[in-house]
Amino acid sequence: MTDYFSSIPSEIQESIIEELRDELPTLFSCSLVQRSWVSAAKTHILKPTIISQFSHQERSRDNATEFLTLCHSPHSTILPAIKFVVLNIQDASILKEVTDELAKASPLRKVVFLDHGHTEEGLRKLQQLSDIEDFAYNPVHDFGFGEKEVRLITSFPHLRTLSIYLRESVRDIAFPLPLPQETGCFKHLRTLRLALFDPEPLLRWLLDHHPEIALEKLDLRILCPPHRGWGSVSALNAFLESQARTLTDLSLSVKYMYDGKNRTVPVYETINLGPLTNLRALSIITHDARCVRDSLATISPKMESLKHLTVGYLGWKSGYGECDCEDVAESMRILGDATAAKGPLTNTFLYLRMVRYAWRYMGDSFEDRQDKETLTIGVLSSPDQQVDSRQYLLRYSLNKEDVWRAVYY
Repeated sequence: MTDYFSSIPSEIQESIIEELRDELPTLFSCSLVQRSWVSAAKTHILKPTIISQFSHQERSRDNATEFLTLCHSPHSTILPAIKFVVLNIQDASILKEVTDELAKASPLRKVVFLDHGHTEEGLRKLQQLSDIEDFAYNPVHDFGFGEKEVRLITSFPHLRTLSIYLRESVRDIAFPLPLPQETGCFKHLRTLRLALFDPEPLLRWLLDHHPEIALEKLDLRILCPPHRGWGSVSALNAFLESQARTLTDLSLSVKYMYDGKNRTVPVYETINLGPLTNLRALSIITHDARCVRDSLATISPKMESLKHLTVGYLGWKSGYGECDCEDVAESMRILGDATAAKGPLTNTFLYLRMVRYAWRYMGDSFEDRQDKETLTIGVLSSPDQQVDSRQYLLRYSLNKEDVWRAVYY
């Protein structure tokens, strides 16, 4: 059998294994059949590698000790196969040991870090993973986001994707002046995903100190925004204008969470999409249909590259407080008219993301459209979880049966 497989080019063998990437039992079997398959199969088996050590109320998890024991074995071959790791470690000393071992994993390119409130010294250990290209930061509890966290995200010189998902309780963020070694640290950054209460300070910091950024994709979710509008968006508009030459994928959404404060005061600042003439995908999801309409109205006639347009209407729960907005039927009419006002959208996919019962009101708005022959309309019933957020890991589990146990707290 060995002679037979040796006659097949390794690229073809790896392509076969690649097709089985989501079939965990089959990958285990493949790794036992042929020695040349072990490396490729192990890479998918360990993607992601979830290293956990925490105790929260009645739930606890510790496979970090097992991971360290395996790494210390003279016969261990696990490190060369690790490309994507999720770190959910509570103890600072264990985090240090795990990081020391992962620094030896030369293929490591992606880290999802669930922060349990580690000290500056603990976060500094992560900085030795200097070759990673994708980093996601998730605080487990209501920890702030200050200088030590900023120093962490600016310490990876090859970063291409950065995700920062803060809790809605984190309101005040202090951004320090960049150190000399941090100058130009985001020159390779192409994808930025954010979820936070107020994005303005972060975006202003990027504008002032990191002009080297040239994003291709921006995914922004505002937590607990005003009932009407987006809140203040002056820094966001300036940031979008600075990225107009390269930005091709933009997603803007909100997540309403009632915190006992009155959020019915309108904040009508409009997100200006006019400078973005190279967009291929645009998604706007909020409760305020007029807010969506006003943002779509700013789209430049020069934007001919748009292929995927998502407009969304989020329902308003009674627990959030009083709602003086238009009813569902009126909101659907506004959204339909807003998309139709863009003129014929050639070969464009329009996805309507809304509460389930709102679909019945959409018929009249799209019946007379000139672009019906070239426009594909789909319905998506709920907002997606942002990639590599805690909710994403819990809900989608990346086809790993024990992921939910590893990240649940």
